[in-house]
Amino acid sequence: LEVTIGDEHGDILGANMTELSASVTILVEQTLVATSMKSIMVTDKDPNSCHPKVVSKIDDSAVVLSAQVKVFKNVEKTSVNMNSSDLFVSAIVQRLAVLLVFKFVNRMMHYVDEVMEELKLAKKALGLLSSKAVKIHDVQ
Repeated sequence: LEVTIGDEHGDILGANMTELSASVTILVEQTLVATSMKSIMVTDKDPNSCHPKVVSKIDDSAVVLSAQVKVFKNVEKTSVNMNSSDLFVSAIVQRLAVLLVFKFVNRMMHYVDEVMEELKLAKKALGLLSSKAVKIHDVQ
């Protein structure tokens, strides 16, 4: 799986993930979602970057990420028994090298800020459209 993130000024990062797997098992007493990833490489797409490898795998033998989420059914919601749970989450991340250069982090934070601002505008526009649709419906 390859992912590229960028804006109007160009690409910011590229991510290449390999050997991804996921499964969902639904049983009477629980639902289990499991996932794993064998390898990941995240690169800074700035051609002037002095350290283009942001995240890389250290060795080829290990799985980089494995995660499980179990949702238990029929757990009494009012129970105060701490040994009784309705959700179990487990994640293991291993054998990664992470190198964060301030310039890269700053560009990513700017990108996230822009995306969040766009989401706020979209939410506001959706609210206006919804209110107009209700008014039109009331008139009819």
